[in-house]
Amino acid sequence: MGINAWLEGQSLLGQALIGAVVVAIVTFALNYASGAVAAAGTAAISGVVIGGTYYLGLRVFSE
Repeated sequence: MGINAWLEGQSLLGQALIGAVVVAIVTFALNYASGAVAAAGTAAISGVVIGGTYYLGLRVFSE
């Protein structure tokens, strides 16, 4: 089973949470040179904003 098939089996909220976590991890890694606290804050904000919009987009366009 591939990643796409596995993700399609998840709920919309689950897909959004997985996407938000991936975005947060990548954002943290890219901003770590600025300091751990700043990178964590930026990652948290990015994860919430992008995860929330991803969830709303899935809800609107999934039907």
